[in-house]
Amino acid sequence: MLERTDGTRARGFGGRLMFYQAKSQNPVRVDGALIVYAYDEEAGNSADSRPSRKYVFTREQFATHYSKSDLGHSYSVWIPWDKMGGEARQVSLVVRFTPIDGSTIVSEPSKVTLPGNTPLIEQQIHTESQPTRPAATGLVQPASHEAFVSEQARQSKESTGRQMETATIRIPRRGDN
Repeated sequence: MLERTDGTRARGFGGRLMFYQAKSQNPVRVDGALIVYAYDEEAGNSADSRPSRKYVFTREQFATHYSKSDLGHSYSVWIPWDKMGGEARQVSLVVRFTPIDGSTIVSEPSKVTLPGNTPLIEQQIHTESQPTRPAATGLVQPASHEAFVSEQARQSKESTGRQMETATIRIPRRGDN
């Protein structure tokens, strides 16, 4: 969450990026442009390979995100998403850095959760305390962990006092034909 000086709050993703030279354990300072691709997993458009959103930091802009800490050289970025109060989202982020000299670096996708309100349909599913009996329409009905027992089966179980019957099936050994 980011709170602006005007009092409005925004949801988004914050991250710290560190770059390393080959076979080095210490982060290095870099010079180049950064692009963050955001794929909204909740949008349900998995066939489309285009990102839902794209955030571009020019070379000059990205340089202003630099800082040095006890961990070494790093770049802190904020990716705004929407105003506070939105629905929870699953978003995959892919970072692409293009240095002024050298090869482009592309990260693995990172799936992150943007906390928020639970969608209305999920609230209805989780808050229903009494399931309703599905109508006998012959159509496929959604299954759940709760089973409906017919009144006849319930009465039969109560009158006999038995809840389960077992049967033993003898399986002949090899050669006992």
